[in-house]
Amino acid sequence: MYPTLSVNTDDFDAKYKQQSLSTNSVPSRQQILYGEDDQMEIVGFRFNKLKNYLTWFLYVLSGGLVRLFFHWYPQIKLYATHTECDLEVAERVMIIDIYKSKFKSYYVEAVHSKTATLYSEGETQNYNGDIIILRSTTEKKKKKLTLYLENGKTLELSSVRTINFKKMLYAWNPEEKQFLRLIGLDFGKKKAEFHSYQGMNEMEQSLRRIIYGRNEINIPVQSIFKLFVLEASTPFYVFQVFSVLLWIAEYYFYYGIAIVMMSAYGISSSIIQTRTNQRNLKGTVFSEDTVTVMRGENVLEQTKTSNLVPGDVITIPSRGCNMQCDAVLLKGTCIVNESMLTGESIPVHKTPLPNDSTFYHVKEDSNHTLFCGTTVLQTKFSSDTDTLAVVIRTGFLTTKGELVRSILYPPPADFRFDQDSYKFIGILCVIAMSGFIYTIITKFSRQLPLLDIIIKALDLITIAIPPALPAAMTVGKLYALDRLRKKNIYCINSRVINVSGSIDCVCFDKTGTLTEDELDMWGVIPVIDGKMDAPVKKIKSMTTDIPLYKGMLTCHSLSIINGKVCGYPLDLKMFESTSWHLQEPANDDVYGKI
Repeated sequence: MYPTLSVNTDDFDAKYKQQSLSTNSVPSRQQILYGEDDQMEIVGFRFNKLKNYLTWFLYVLSGGLVRLFFHWYPQIKLYATHTECDLEVAERVMIIDIYKSKFKSYYVEAVHSKTATLYSEGETQNYNGDIIILRSTTEKKKKKLTLYLENGKTLELSSVRTINFKKMLYAWNPEEKQFLRLIGLDFGKKKAEFHSYQGMNEMEQSLRRIIYGRNEINIPVQSIFKLFVLEASTPFYVFQVFSVLLWIAEYYFYYGIAIVMMSAYGISSSIIQTRTNQRNLKGTVFSEDTVTVMRGENVLEQTKTSNLVPGDVITIPSRGCNMQCDAVLLKGTCIVNESMLTGESIPVHKTPLPNDSTFYHVKEDSNHTLFCGTTVLQTKFSSDTDTLAVVIRTGFLTTKGELVRSILYPPPADFRFDQDSYKFIGILCVIAMSGFIYTIITKFSRQLPLLDIIIKALDLITIAIPPALPAAMTVGKLYALDRLRKKNIYCINSRVINVSGSIDCVCFDKTGTLTEDELDMWGVIPVIDGKMDAPVKKIKSMTTDIPLYKGMLTCHSLSIINGKVCGYPLDLKMFESTSWHLQEPANDDVYGKI
């Protein structure tokens, strides 16, 4: 059983806290403020058989058009088949994601229940992500699962109700009657607690994996059939199908066949490009390795990195490795390449986390944290002690996972191009409806056949709103995607390509990176008795009794990697100007020699 940790949340910064409010005291709704202007509203629903039967009746009566409408607006389908209820008993939830109090996005997610059960010796073992059956010599009983929540509290529950939204897990807190985001060990922990970790046994690791899942940043790759359905069921292509059927009724075959062929080419090419980009992104992000974990004091075991969970104690090999999780360094020091985070391949020194009673924060203690996706070039340690680190975040909770989430779920943008497009289509609809009504009135007054009136009136709609518009826009996006692909640029949100064509100004930062990748030492100006002395351009002519010269020799973060001195360019150029040599420390040395 995991011990319940008592945490004093008064010491936490307000920016790390999750603020949860009730909406008009209605128990079926909950608001979560997760940013300065961003919030998320959760509404609970339960399945209603009567509503479901009526909805299916409408499906049949409308020939599937109602089901297609519900595909475009799943939140309306939820109201049509479910009844709003208390979140504590909800089976599905509607999540309203409000961005900057301006954009609203609706999502429908299922509520899952996660439980762990122990069976007696001899029973089979199974794990499917929600329920785990482990072998034990004890009698059949349920084990409690440990949850670390964003408000800093730790709960132990036999059964946990969760929501998976945008690759993040929200767990139901029965004490506060609300859903709270699940986090790792990166919040609400004192630094001394990490030093007390001795690793977990296999059962404890399996129990924690029920909640956190496997340590994978898994990019979904949709099937060709699903991509086809999603692409072909958009309103524009549905309108194309309607137009082609209308033209066939008027024996207008040639243009209809041309539109079908163009649409088929556009849809198939778009599917191929989208699936290729998804697979490329998945191949770039997904990685797996083996790691040594502690199973208690002085007990080591090899396992896959996908099996890691928060709380595992791992060893960092001296030859270095690629980090597959976020971890806090406990013993030894590391030299890390964090170009994945900063964009600059400058070695960064990581030192052990202090063993004190202050709280750990990722941003403030980044120099003690190894981030997922970064590369450990080499380790340094005292005596013969292994370099140890404790896992604090896995999967999409990691720094790399947050980066991938921002790619998969970009924030909505208020593009003027989109607004103008909707206005343009709206004006065309008004013109089409005016012609539709005028045609019906004039032809009905001449007592023409009813079928002829309907066909001619509907034909005006296809003239006012060109059915070839989506196909033409799709073909244009395909050429743009192909040009980007040749430059090794992969776009998974092709909708913004048309918007990017209207950009007339692009601003970059880090001008030094764009112009030069090196710098030269001009000289130094010593300060004597509080006054600036004459500039010294020949650095090696200075003596070691000058404080500035001592600082240039020792105040840097340089290290020797594969026989070459590496580090921050300013430190490197400063040290090279002294003409001294850096000597790599031995294992039993705490500091290096120069």
